[in-house]
Amino acid sequence: MQAQAKMLVEFMEKQGHDAFHLICHDQGGAASQIIAATMPEKIMTLVLTNCVCYDNWPVPAISKWQTFARIPLIPEYLIQMGVVKWLETKTPLSAFRKGVYNPEKMTHEAIMEYLRPLHEDSKSRKLFLKFLLAGNSRYTLEVVSGLKKFTKPGMVIWAADDFYISPSWGKRLADDIPGVKDFELIPFCGHFWQEEKATEFSLKIGNFLASHTK
Repeated sequence: MQAQAKMLVEFMEKQGHDAFHLICHDQGGAASQIIAATMPEKIMTLVLTNCVCYDNWPVPAISKWQTFARIPLIPEYLIQMGVVKWLETKTPLSAFRKGVYNPEKMTHEAIMEYLRPLHEDSKSRKLFLKFLLAGNSRYTLEVVSGLKKFTKPGMVIWAADDFYISPSWGKRLADDIPGVKDFELIPFCGHFWQEEKATEFSLKIGNFLASHTK
């Protein structure tokens, strides 16, 4: 996670941005919290949405996949035999469809796009699994004290019906980060808000950014 945070900062620097607006979701929230806690000068504003934090991750669904991913040859077998694709697109066990309030909003095409790295080539699969196995709450627990000193403008916006990361975590973040003055809950929406209420989230985030942009 520290490496991802560092890569993001270096990427933005190469684009000519010594400081930037940072919006993160899910596991990306870990990288953003590391930056906010250890390199606050790099952030102009911070927006956190339905992200991992404190000791709330990996969530049970990811923990199960991590277990399989650690067993030699099993991940490759499950992927090559189409088991992962079948579970996620054809069964009630789909972690992606549990991640939306209205399952119809998580289309077959969207799921396949999320799974695309698993079906491209061996290198992509290995990188995906490496990312999966990187999930560990120690990264976010280590930066809590730094987050409590972050005073740049911040916003926490959360899908109210997140099956995986409940709104209580978002409220805790909002309470702990001094710079956060806005805590928004979007009803009838699950973890993957990009598939359900992208417009509503985008408008609220856009308004927040506009109010803090010269």
